[in-house]
Amino acid sequence: MSESHPSLPRAGTPPLLSLVDVTKVYPPRLHALRQVDLTLRGGEIVTLLGANGAGKSTLAKILTGAETPTSGTLRWDGRDLQIPSPAAAKRLGIGIVFQELNLLPNLTAAENVVLGNSPGSMLGPFSATAAERVYKRYSALVPDAPDPDTVLRPLSVGQRQKVAIIRALAHQPRLLIIDEGTSSWNLTERHEFQEVLKRLAHQCRLAVLYITHFIDDAINVGDRVVVLRDGAKVYEGETGARISHAEIIRAISGELPVTQPAPSTSRPREPSASQGHAVPVLAVEDLATRSIGPLRFTVSAGECVGFYGYPDCGATETLEAIAGLIPHRGTVRWNNMRLKQNATHRLRHGVVLCSGDRSRQAISSWPLYLNVGLPRLFKRSMLLPVPRREFVRTAEVLVRRFGVKGDVWTRLAALSGGNQQKVIVGSALGLDRPLLILGDDLTRGIDAVARSEIHRIMKTTLGEDVAVIVWSTDPGEITELCSRVYVFAQGYIVSELAGTEITSDSLEYLARTRAGQSAAA
Repeated sequence: MSESHPSLPRAGTPPLLSLVDVTKVYPPRLHALRQVDLTLRGGEIVTLLGANGAGKSTLAKILTGAETPTSGTLRWDGRDLQIPSPAAAKRLGIGIVFQELNLLPNLTAAENVVLGNSPGSMLGPFSATAAERVYKRYSALVPDAPDPDTVLRPLSVGQRQKVAIIRALAHQPRLLIIDEGTSSWNLTERHEFQEVLKRLAHQCRLAVLYITHFIDDAINVGDRVVVLRDGAKVYEGETGARISHAEIIRAISGELPVTQPAPSTSRPREPSASQGHAVPVLAVEDLATRSIGPLRFTVSAGECVGFYGYPDCGATETLEAIAGLIPHRGTVRWNNMRLKQNATHRLRHGVVLCSGDRSRQAISSWPLYLNVGLPRLFKRSMLLPVPRREFVRTAEVLVRRFGVKGDVWTRLAALSGGNQQKVIVGSALGLDRPLLILGDDLTRGIDAVARSEIHRIMKTTLGEDVAVIVWSTDPGEITELCSRVYVFAQGYIVSELAGTEITSDSLEYLARTRAGQSAAA
């Protein structure tokens, strides 16, 4: 990126946007926001943290015209205003990347970026050449962006997020809101893009509201950190004032901090003594598809094994093959039984894939109790009636155990994104002796407190002969959970780490250098 970016308009004098006593109440009495005051200035990055259901996404929706506040005032360049629609927000110069991406999978990356630009806009009537030119201009700001002619359907969640960010930048915003938009990127990509954001903000006077659940990211990229809890602003501090993790977690939870993800130099959890001589319950031999392998690896009962690598390294395809979702060569043995290449067969025998892409994992129009029961439906005859009472009891236990903000009758779509993920994880953890495959950055969008609680529950469950595979682009999560890690690059396992060998630094180094070596070869 050049030192200046003339296509991004320069904001007026700060504050660009002010919120005064903004309140949002959903019928009958759900207070999503409670008298929130917030200022956003050109040239400044404000990072927003909070537990799931704290009001972060509601605030973002109000700023982009998707919701209207019940009371309170918005001021833009010092003047009171209303934002009645997303189109009105776009005309003001407010751009957003939502956690749930609204992209069209059958179109190319360039076509998605120019989608919605009407004649007379910066692109004029549609032109493939002009679309590619605009895409290349703004994709240069995003690390390892997809090629402009790439169709979105086969891309990972992380790659689609990059296209969504490029589209937001191409609309030349004065205020850019990123709602968990980089959560599926690896650590290097997040840091590279954060440096881009800092340059855009500080050189081009772009105002940025960066919503994240990564506390390190919030401190590293933000000029100010703001925390919401139960709809109210409970904390605000400048990052130059040495804000601590414990201070932020206390603000998020209202309590003393729970266990935190280990930093890169900390010691990972040791494998138990029994794991060293345990007979594998999962044995994968010569697994291969058109884009991966052949691969061989094992997982023992009570063991949490990590998959780590950059997006498109082959880990996602490996997990989908194990779950029977894509055809493959080779064998997958679970509890000494060779599994058929059929997703229903594998689910009936306890092989459960939990995806970070919630649209693949749950039915948003169904109530919570039916989504909890969904994996259990495949273990029984479809001719039998749905055991409603059993599913309701199971869901009630899950709600209490995971602190889900909602009851068993609530439609899944009405829950916040993080609470939906708690339901997905909990419904799988409640099965009898399962192989849990946690893919596509399952804890993406879950706040630090809830994420730590899920990690704690997973570790407790491992003592109950549950085998777990975790695929995450966050090295801190891998070091926190896993006693062994397979590092992937270019469709192959390139390294295996165990015990004290597993650190964030070693994972990043191996993923980066082996991926480069594979590409060069």
